[in-house]
Amino acid sequence: MADVSVTCENCGARLTISEFVDREKATCAACFKPLALPKAAAGAQESSRKQSSKAVGWRVKRREASTADDLKHTGIAVEQAGSKERRRQKAAREKSAGKTRSQNTLVAWVLFLLIGMSTAAMRYGGIVDPAYFDLLQEYGIFVLLVFYVLVVVRAFEDAAFNGILCLMMPPYSLYYLYANSDDFMLRAIFAGTMAGLGQDCLVSLSAYTKVMFDAVNSWILTGGGGGY
Repeated sequence: MADVSVTCENCGARLTISEFVDREKATCAACFKPLALPKAAAGAQESSRKQSSKAVGWRVKRREASTADDLKHTGIAVEQAGSKERRRQKAAREKSAGKTRSQNTLVAWVLFLLIGMSTAAMRYGGIVDPAYFDLLQEYGIFVLLVFYVLVVVRAFEDAAFNGILCLMMPPYSLYYLYANSDDFMLRAIFAGTMAGLGQDCLVSLSAYTKVMFDAVNSWILTGGGGGY
């Protein structure tokens, strides 16, 4: 910082002051009257003010840029944290779904074995009077019909298209149950029932199918029932 020599116009005292002194507040140290500063000192003071203003502006811009970078980095960090949390939640859901599916599969197998062994023992173990199974061979088709209705309802709950296919093509209901459906309990109950009673139900289905076929064939041969 440079100093300048000035003379007080009031008392004539010779003073040495800084060239950056505030011109409006500069006073004589001898008589305390306001000093008239030379233009050089005033120019230096103005230059100092401009430099100070530039420094302040530069610091403000730097602070704003730093704030913008911090906000940008914070936004990226928040987005990465959100993405990580979503992946964690998805993995947790998949793990939970896999665990539930494994439990359902295990329960379904246990249920299938219990029902299958029970029905097989009753049918082939001589536990139940065979006359009851003769009755089953006559009305076993209704057992199949009950399961068919249950599968159709389950298919419609899953998707209307699956339900329509099951209605239009009854054999498709069996494919849907074991290939598309997640109803493990219905699978187990149907398979366990058919393990012991499937033969009698098929005999009943075959008999009713033959009756229907003969009726339709007769209707066609008679020209729709009107004769010639």
